[in-house]
This record gives sequence, structure tokens and C-alpha cells, in this order.
Amino acid sequence: MSRPQLIAVVMPKVLQEAGIPRAKLRHLHRAGNVGLYRKNPADGEWQELGCYPADQANTYLPGVWKWLTTDAYATVNGLGESKPWPQGPTRGLLEYASRRTRNVVWLECTFADLDCYKADPPIAPSLAVAEVQRLVAEGALPQPTLHALSGRGAYVLWYLEGEPGKPVRRTRDTERLWVQVQQRIQEVLADLNPDPQAKSLSQTLRIPGSVNTKSGRRVLYLVTLEGELGGPVRLLKYRLEDLADALLLGPATVDATPLPPPAQHQLAAPTDQAKRQPYRPFNIPEKVKPHQAPYRARLLDLVKLADARGGFTEGHRKTVLHLAAWCAHQLGRSPLQAAQHFARHCLGHLPERDIRDAANVNARREYGLKDPATKQWLDRPRMERSDTLARALAVTADEARRLELQSIRPTEERKRREAEKAAAISERKKAKADHDAHLEARLVQLYAEANPSVRNAVNLLEAEGFNLKKSSVAKLKAKLGITKGSKRGRRPKTPELVT
Repeated sequence: MSRPQLIAVVMPKVLQEAGIPRAKLRHLHRAGNVGLYRKNPADGEWQELGCYPADQANTYLPGVWKWLTTDAYATVNGLGESKPWPQGPTRGLLEYASRRTRNVVWLECTFADLDCYKADPPIAPSLAVAEVQRLVAEGALPQPTLHALSGRGAYVLWYLEGEPGKPVRRTRDTERLWVQVQQRIQEVLADLNPDPQAKSLSQTLRIPGSVNTKSGRRVLYLVTLEGELGGPVRLLKYRLEDLADALLLGPATVDATPLPPPAQHQLAAPTDQAKRQPYRPFNIPEKVKPHQAPYRARLLDLVKLADARGGFTEGHRKTVLHLAAWCAHQLGRSPLQAAQHFARHCLGHLPERDIRDAANVNARREYGLKDPATKQWLDRPRMERSDTLARALAVTADEARRLELQSIRPTEERKRREAEKAAAISERKKAKADHDAHLEARLVQLYAEANPSVRNAVNLLEAEGFNLKKSSVAKLKAKLGITKGSKRGRRPKTPELVT
């Protein structure tokens, strides 16, 4: 491979030769939808502008660029399905796509957001970029695709390539490997103070050409192209497994099978590097009233899941917090304390506002879940079902069986346990019927040979291995028509039978 050349984005001639449209440089997406956001100049509040298809950047961006001139952001990865956007300043110009992690379909790049101005002592953004290049020269990092001066800090991005001309499709394997690569990049760049919160799949970064109002500087992107000047050049991209190998994570293989639809898919289990310490029970009472037993069992199931998985991943975290808060409320405990307790062990950063929102037990949108069929928010009665919670937390039948979950289990596992219980009851009834039949036969034989008192009969039968009580013999005698034995001191030689 020819040596990459670092070329500034402000050189349109070179970029035109590389086949990169100038408008698309606002954000170099190749698949899915690109979400656009900004801080409202009037009040500084976060404002969602909408999204556009990545392959139609030249069509959409020129019409909305006036809203992207200051404090504008775009998602780093490609979002899934979109729908018409009926509100906001860009209504009719852009569409809407959820920025939830579950809606991320394409992995465009790995990245680091360097808050070098917060380092001790502060580091200038240009010096931070120079330090990244020093690490590249030493072999600690592969050459980034993009460097960016974000106004006060810097961005570093490595673009990914899966299918020709497309980024990496999000699957269980690619998501797991992407998380490992992100964590390794954070470790290598630790001296440049990377933002620990800016590493999620749905992360946004400032758009090149926009102005950072905090510093008054324009965001500048520097692009790395493969090839020599004057010859054919292309944007530098990496296969995800090659990037992982270059970061000393070892060789990796990935399964390219796409994930099921977002509302139904099971997220990948957390990696060993992301595992936390096992949970400790959260003030769960030992004795509860009968109507509180399901909520206690649900909290114990959450504890088992957290211990087995090493923590809850994105897409499950808010559901877990709201469920824990609701169960704690039913047990007379503090919902906020329950949410804060489980939040400490969720993987990734959770803002305090999200924790407090999840602890709101009176929220109309219970657990933040929709019915996959009707797309309607699930109400509380339906969310009390164990199979619904199992589907929400991606609990499989094997996992529920292995962890012996009592209140969060799929329908398949519930039916299996019900069948096992019914089979056990049937077996016990059959065994009891056989036992009673042998007992009746032995009792008739005993009173045919002698006429013992009830107490003596109990002692004789128990010595022979029968399981019975004193009352059982009396009832069986009455059932079989055997009259009671003689009084003390007077015992006939033959049993007295009633015909």
C-alpha cells in the first residue's frame, strides 16, 4: 500500500480528484441516515434538526446549511430507518431517525474526542494532533483517516470499510469488536485527556466548517488520502479486524450476519474488558407480603443477570433502571436509590438526568418499550408479564434456565417449567396411588391375621416402610369396612369384618 498523505480538507482540487463531493465533506457518511443537531443560538438548548440519507448529501445539505453554521453536530455512525419530520425549523427538508443506540445500523468509524484543553497542563489542539502523529510514527496507533480541530479540542477518526463502498454493518461480532477498539484508543490517547463519555455508537461530533461559539473558531477537518499527489488517491479506510490487530488486540474474525430489527434483537454480551464486579443485593427484604413477592423476585433476577453478564449494555440500561425503581417502590423502598444503585454497574456513562427520569415510577411510557407489532407504548399491566420483560432484556430460554430466573423468563421457559411441574405432580399422584393401594392390601391382610390396635398397626406398617399417620389407618379402616379392634385387655382371636 502506498504511503498515506495528510491533506487539508480546504484543498478542493485534490478532493475532487479523489472523488469526494465537497458538500459531503460536511460529514463523510456512506450508508444509513445522518442525524443533524445544534445548540439553539437563542437559549443554548440542544435542538434536533432531522436526518438525511448518506448517499444524498449533495441534495439535502445545501438547503439546510444555514442552520449548521454554529455549534452544529452530526452522528458519527449511520442510523436506521427514518420517517417524515413534521416539526422544527427544517420540517419538509429533512426526515427523522431516532438516535437511540438500538437504531444504529452502520459503523462508519472509530474515534476519540480529545478534550486536551482540560489536561493538566492544557494542551493546544494543534499540539494534540502532533502528539497523535508521534504515536503513529512509533507504531502505537494506525494513521487516522481524519484529524479535526474542534475549536478548543481535537477529534481523531479512523474510517471503517466492510463491503466495497460501504462501512461495516452492525452485527453482534462487529459491535463487540468496535467497543474493544474504542476502549483501546482511549487507553493509548490517555495523556491527551479523551472524553470518557464520548464513545457510544450514537455519538455526535461537530460538523466541519461550523463555528464553535465557545472559542469563536471554525471547526477544521484534515483528511488522510491514500496515494501520491498527482496520481489516483482515495480516502484512507480500514477493515475493523485489521484496525483491531493494529491496536494489538490480536487477530479477529467477525460474523457479517445483520442484527434483527432493533425492537427485537439481542445485543452482544459485554466483553471481558468491560466486565464489572459482581452485584451485591440492593436492600432486598427477606420477608414480604404475598402481593409483593413478584417484585422481590424481579429484583433478585436483575441481580442474577447483572452478575452473569458483567453489567447491562446500552439498549437495556434504562429499562433495568425503571424496572428496579418500580419494584423498589412496590416494596416500600426508594425508587431513586434503586435506580442509582443499578446505574453504578451499567456499562458506559449514564447522565444523572437519565437516572432520575428512569426512577420516575409514574412515567407514561413504561420502561421506554414499544410493542414490536403495533408500535404502541406498552402499558404497565402488559409490562408486568415475565415474557415481555425477558424480550425487553434479551433473556433467552437457556439463560433463564441456567440462572434459574423466577420472574423474568421467556414464554418457552415458562411453558417448560409448567410442563415439568405438571409432570412432577402427576408422578407424585401416581406414586401416592400405588402407595395407598399397597397400604390397603397390607392393612386387609394384617387385620385378617390379627386384630391390633390402631397404634400397634401404625408401628407395624411404619416398620415395613409405609409412610402414614395414625389418622390414615383409622380412615382406611373405615373405608375398607374394618371394625375397630377390641378394648384394652379384650382381644378376639379373629378379626371382625363388616360384610
